[in-house]
Amino acid sequence: MSKNQTDYMLTLSYLLGERTIPSSGVESRRTFIQETLNEIYRAYPWSWASNRASLSVDAGVATLATTFDAQHKLEAYFYSGDIQINMEEIPETDQPNYLDGDHKYWIENQSDGTYLLKTKDTGVTDVVVQFQTIPPTVNASITSPFDDTMSVGLGARRYVKLSQDPNADVSQDEALFQKRLQENISAVQVNRPTRHVKIKAFMNNHRVGGGLE
Repeated sequence: MSKNQTDYMLTLSYLLGERTIPSSGVESRRTFIQETLNEIYRAYPWSWASNRASLSVDAGVATLATTFDAQHKLEAYFYSGDIQINMEEIPETDQPNYLDGDHKYWIENQSDGTYLLKTKDTGVTDVVVQFQTIPPTVNASITSPFDDTMSVGLGARRYVKLSQDPNADVSQDEALFQKRLQENISAVQVNRPTRHVKIKAFMNNHRVGGGLE
């Protein structure tokens, strides 16, 4: 069940020895909760934060969704008839080394904060991408699918203590947060089904018909 800012705030208040969320002076806590959520999203490619989209490619360029998180790996493939062909990401600086038909792509960051997927494969008109989304900016109505309010509360408590005393020793708080976060990651890894790569053939040293199932 998704949680909103109030859910996270309440757990943080409990961890700070309060019975309820204070009626004032909690703006910084909202910031600390958001920063902790950002850390959690960065920590692992969560399935609940994953999205898949089909993009149109025009002259080798496709615009990625505004929710694309560039801190995680993006997977891309396209179809040639009924054959799925995987594409491989390369650094933008390496793109001069590749040609049309090499099935390579690179990501470019735009000045407005959006991202473009670019490829030299002229025959590609549509590409399917799977990516992790950026953390939502939670409030009373915008929620996050990360439902472990205790992890968020433990993480935010570090920042609360440091805001009260910049020299505070928060090593124990950090350890508790990391332990709880790792428990969440481990639970996902145990329950996540194994994904198998299907390989039909190789052509010019490129895998064709592959993909994750």
